[in-house]
Amino acid sequence: MLVAPINPSDKNQIEGVYPIKKASTQLEIKNYITQEAEKTEAYVGGNEGIGQVLAIGSSAPPALNGPISVGDYVMPMSTGSVGTWANAVHAHPSSLVVFRNRSNVTVEQLGSLKVNASTSYRMLRDIVQLNPGDYVIQNGANSGVGQVLIQLARNWGFKTINVIRDRPDFEQVKKELESLGADLVLSESELSNKETVQKVKQHIGTSQIKLGVNCVCGKSAVQMARYLSENGYFVTYGAMAKQPMAIPAALFIFKNITFKGYWVSKWYKETDPKSWFSMWDELCDMFSSNKLVEQKMHPIHVPSFNLPSDSPMVLTSEEQASFDHSVTEALSSGAKKSYFKFI
Repeated sequence: MLVAPINPSDKNQIEGVYPIKKASTQLEIKNYITQEAEKTEAYVGGNEGIGQVLAIGSSAPPALNGPISVGDYVMPMSTGSVGTWANAVHAHPSSLVVFRNRSNVTVEQLGSLKVNASTSYRMLRDIVQLNPGDYVIQNGANSGVGQVLIQLARNWGFKTINVIRDRPDFEQVKKELESLGADLVLSESELSNKETVQKVKQHIGTSQIKLGVNCVCGKSAVQMARYLSENGYFVTYGAMAKQPMAIPAALFIFKNITFKGYWVSKWYKETDPKSWFSMWDELCDMFSSNKLVEQKMHPIHVPSFNLPSDSPMVLTSEEQASFDHSVTEALSSGAKKSYFKFI
């Protein structure tokens, strides 16, 4: 593997609350200092990433989208018990997508396509018909999905109202989102203010807020739903607050709001791969033309191991402690978005 993001869904899998469970397999953990080995039932995490083909079996079939060659960049679509958080993975070609002629797109950009970028893309395209000038209101706007959504909306002529949590660096984050194309940035606490209601009305004029995009849930998400125009749609793709939403009857009766869930993994299962490739081609074109930039992420550098038969690199105790600390920080609840970069 070259890069592998650490997504909220990965953390949910570790916590045991994600609907898709990774199948455990028998792994051998070997201490290359003492040469002692221990077998254990476990799985390797990670559901997204980009790798490079090192070797191909003599009878290997093609990849999902055609021939596969040594040196190709590939995206695993099915990771099984050995996920993308690994230096090297044995994969069946039928589970891989090859990216060709994409030298002007970074591996970090390719590595974010499958989950974050595709989730943003599909929610803007699949939930409700949006026309140029229509508004989308979203929370978690500084998340990976949120940042891509802002940029896609800008490219497609939609407007965005973006909600982020109250934080000491609110103004800095606001400026960063505005630089991506955000039309309006609000804090969660502002949602319940009458002044904010009037501010939003003045801002949108005669336009409609047709779509609400929610990854937080809880009371602030309900407050956000109140901003939707009549016959609007409210889609939930996450629940970072880990709190339920109590939807007022008035939103159903008088505003006829439709509430839906969205899970891009389900879309992949139900859709012909040709639709995946078409979407990724469009996203890659946006990356290469600088119409889309990836979320800023903190790299966790993972030392390479000599493959396949040379003695592997052995980390010093200090290197191991530093690596363990980086991983723990990345998996903590308040961590910035991180990814493994295999060097």
